[in-house]
Amino acid sequence: MTKSIFITGGSSGIGLSTAREFKKNGYRVGICGRNQQKLDALKGEFEVFNVDVVEREKLQYAIEKFAEGGLDIVFANAGVSHKEKTKIPDFEDCRKIIDININGVLNTFEPAVSIFLKQGHGHLIATSSVAGFNGHPGVGAYGAAKSFTMKLCETFQIDLRRSGIKTICVVPGFIDTPLTQKNNHSMPLIGSSEAIATKIYQAVIKDRANVYYPRTFATLVRALSLLPRGIYRKFMSLERFNYSSKEKAEFFFDKSSLSKETQELQKEKKTFDSPCVSICDYEMVGDEKICQTCKLISTEKSAWKETTDLKVKNKIAKKVMQRRL
Repeated sequence: MTKSIFITGGSSGIGLSTAREFKKNGYRVGICGRNQQKLDALKGEFEVFNVDVVEREKLQYAIEKFAEGGLDIVFANAGVSHKEKTKIPDFEDCRKIIDININGVLNTFEPAVSIFLKQGHGHLIATSSVAGFNGHPGVGAYGAAKSFTMKLCETFQIDLRRSGIKTICVVPGFIDTPLTQKNNHSMPLIGSSEAIATKIYQAVIKDRANVYYPRTFATLVRALSLLPRGIYRKFMSLERFNYSSKEKAEFFFDKSSLSKETQELQKEKKTFDSPCVSICDYEMVGDEKICQTCKLISTEKSAWKETTDLKVKNKIAKKVMQRRL
């Protein structure tokens, strides 16, 4: 009988590569995601479901519907990270991360465990991250959520194995996916989604509890968890490793004061990401050409757009904040 796997977040990145890896090895594959356009393009390869993992009842229905044709593995892969790695947390963003990365895993595993207990066998897989080993600058909610996933999987490996349910925790380092392509910092030893998908398939076949990939990077990050925490905090505060050195410039301004047109442009990302969160309306003040909305000097706007140096951007943002005050 053909074996079956259901994957959340299966329309891109690790999820899509894993879906193709299992399909290649003879599995019936079901995926879910939120992007209908991507799902439509994948209908010829997999059984697709447009479901958000935070919608518990809809996800349960999708998994149970797919399970009518058999269910051997459920992979809780859907996840999001921070929009930006900043010192000042975006709490609304944090809540979204917790909802998707923690509740999404629980919502995925809940119907799967019920099905597996009845049939006496099954595999649970979840995507954690090396970010779950330690507190990393600028990604507090993401790291906390991935630590949750790591500990949940370890607990299930203890509690559920005698019931015939095996659990695998996938712990990626930097993987070339749409999630990491937004990063504006170096990503050492970055791996491919295809390579980790192969590792996940092998873990199922060889009955392994964890997948660490790239292994060298995962080992290095895990070793940091053994340091005295004071030393670790000093180490990660060094500029070379502290990716949250950028403060979120948008926090300096009251978005509610912007025109409706400007707010819509911001949503559509038609304005550049800088301390100026509106369309500049310059006036001459002395010898300087200054935007009357955001107090951004025209030369600063050019400098912001041209540089990738976070120090330069931070200095500009602080100067603008002082003018606003």
